[in-house]
Amino acid sequence: MKQSSWKHFLKKPGWLRRPTRSDLLLMIASLFIATVIWAYIVSRSGYSLKFSNLPVIVDTTDSKAASYRLTAMSPETGELTVSAELSGSRTEIGGLSRNDLEAYVDFDAVVTDTAGYHTLPIRLRRKNGTVLKNASLSVSSAEVKMDKIQSVELNVEVSCPNVSGAFDPKNKIVIDKEHITAEPKTVTVSGPSETLSKLSHVRVWMNEAEKLSQTKVFSGCTDFDLIGTDNGVVSKSGLKVEQQFDITVPVYYLRELPVTLTVPDAPKQFDTEWLLRRLRLVTDREYQLPQYAEDENDILKIVIETSDLKNKEKLDQKDEWVIGIDPSSLSLGGDYKADVKLEDGYKNHSNLDKITVSMDESDLVAETRWIFNNDIQCINGASGYDYSIGSGRTRITIIGTAEEVAQISGSDIKASVSLYNAEISESGSITSPQALTITLPEELGHVWVSPQVKVNITATPVSELATTAP
Repeated sequence: MKQSSWKHFLKKPGWLRRPTRSDLLLMIASLFIATVIWAYIVSRSGYSLKFSNLPVIVDTTDSKAASYRLTAMSPETGELTVSAELSGSRTEIGGLSRNDLEAYVDFDAVVTDTAGYHTLPIRLRRKNGTVLKNASLSVSSAEVKMDKIQSVELNVEVSCPNVSGAFDPKNKIVIDKEHITAEPKTVTVSGPSETLSKLSHVRVWMNEAEKLSQTKVFSGCTDFDLIGTDNGVVSKSGLKVEQQFDITVPVYYLRELPVTLTVPDAPKQFDTEWLLRRLRLVTDREYQLPQYAEDENDILKIVIETSDLKNKEKLDQKDEWVIGIDPSSLSLGGDYKADVKLEDGYKNHSNLDKITVSMDESDLVAETRWIFNNDIQCINGASGYDYSIGSGRTRITIIGTAEEVAQISGSDIKASVSLYNAEISESGSITSPQALTITLPEELGHVWVSPQVKVNITATPVSELATTAP
C-alpha cells in the first residue's frame, strides 16, 4: 500500500473532529428550542389530582350570613367530609398537596336572614383563600342549621371557695360569703338565641387560696362559667363574653365580750358594789356579773360584729361590754329591762336587744316619803322667768336596807330640778315634765329613790309678775 493511502485511512472521521465554535452554538440553540417545546407540550396536556376525606369547615366569620347576624348551629367543622378531584394543567395544580386545600361551606350563598335550615354549597379553596373552580366534590352541598345572634344581660354571682379568715388572737375573722360581690354586677352575652335561652347567670371564680385579715378586692378576674337554667355549666363555644371582674371579698370581725353592769351616775356616797352584787342578768337563764362569778358558764357574753377596721381596733381595747344602769330604774317586785345599745358601725351578733336585770331583794324595804313642792329648787332655768311647781306635795319612794331607810326623815330629803335646755311654751309652761334630783343623807350608802319622779313646771315672765304686784 502506498504511503499516501495509509495516511488517508488514518484520517479522523467528521464526528470525531474537534467541534468548531459554530458547531457548539448550533448545538446549544437546538437543545434550548427542544426544551421549550417539551415544556409547552407538558403544560398544555391534561392533569388531575384526587383527595379523599377532606374535613368540611363550617365557619360564618366575615360572611354574608354573619352580616345577617346568623351563625351555624350544626353541623360542626369536621363532622362532614368530602372527596375532591381536581383537573387542569400540571402547571396549575401539579404542586398541590392535601395540606394546601380546604373544603368549606360557602356562607356567602345565604339569601335570607331567617333562622332555620339552609342548604348551602360546599366548595374547595387553597388555604390562601383562592377558590378552585375546576374541582369535582363527592358532596356538593350541606344542610346547615342557622340561628340568630342576639344578646342577653345576665346577673353575676361569685364563688371564692379557697378564701378564709386569718387567725386573730382576740377576734374571729369571718368571710362574709353572702355579700361577696363582683363588678360589674351584670354582663352581656352574645350568641345564638337558642343557646341564650338556656342561660341563667354567670358564675365568676376566684380560686386563689388566701387568708384575709380585712376586706380585699381581687382585680382582673377572668375565670367564669356560664350557668344554665338547669344549674349546669353551658359551653362558651359560639358565645361572646369579653369581660374582666373585680371581686370584693368582705371581711367582718366577731368579738365575744362578757356583759357587766355599772352605775355611772350614782351619788358619791352610794355603795355601787353592794348594789351590783345583788344584780343578775337574765336572758335564756340567769347570769352573774363577771366580776362576781365563780364559773365561766355563769357569765353572759355578747358577740359584737363590725366590718370596719377602726371599730375592730376599738373592740380590741375592750375586755367587757358595759351597760350603765340607774338605781332609779330598780324597784321592789319588778325587773328592769336594759337596752343593749351599740354605737354606729357595730352589730349585735347575739341578737340581744334587751337584757332583764333582776335584783336580790332580801333585807330591802320600800317606804313612801313626801316633799313639799315649795321646797323643790328649780335651777339652771332661762333668766327672766319665775318658775313654780304648784302647791301641795310630791310623793317619792325610798328603797334600801331597813336600817338606813328608817334613819331618813322628811327634812333629810332635798329635791331640785334642772331646767337646762328646757323649752317654754307660749302658754308659759315647760313643754314636758322634768325629772327631780333627790339628795339623801351622805352617810347613807345603801338607799335610793325609785321610780324616778317628774313634775310639771310653770314659767312666768318676771315682767308679768311686776305688773300684777299690789
